[in-house]
Amino acid sequence: MLFRSTNAVDIYTVVYETHIPERGNETATVSGMLALPHLAKRSTIPLMSYQRGTVYHKYAVPSYAFQTKSPWPYPHQQEAYETRYMTALFAGNGYGLVAADYVGFGRDAKSDEAYLIKGVTAQASVDLIDDATHFLATKTIIPSSLFLSGWSQGGHNTGAVLQSLERKGVKVKAAFTASNPNDP
Repeated sequence: MLFRSTNAVDIYTVVYETHIPERGNETATVSGMLALPHLAKRSTIPLMSYQRGTVYHKYAVPSYAFQTKSPWPYPHQQEAYETRYMTALFAGNGYGLVAADYVGFGRDAKSDEAYLIKGVTAQASVDLIDDATHFLATKTIIPSSLFLSGWSQGGHNTGAVLQSLERKGVKVKAAFTASNPNDP
């Protein structure tokens, strides 16, 4: 199946505070990405929270996916194809897109990674959704609906994010995953 992006996209790096439930709600300053489509009318847009898959370099993450220089000595963009594809697919077709780097990656690269640790990984995405929603409000943009998606490790994380949002009473229109640890 061939798809075509129909909109230009603005990319923002978001730096925000999250909490680590497994460490008594200790705070961490982390990063993520927000992509907004150029639309003639965007007072309301659907918002997609994308939980990225496993990466092997600390900067091969959403907030660095479109940067031309990386503090890491390896070409991070080669591992950022997943974020670039999802940005073109969703933001390029009218969705606001948020994607967290997770604790231990991106701006927080000096910290220990939270690979597949449910609470902290879900919290990083939930906090990014909250901060992005507040930022959108400053631009008079209201999310019309919230969607969740994830690939591989991100598929596992999507289930945790959905559970966390449901506990908070946040309505999620749909969630989908692919090739995650729960999908043998």
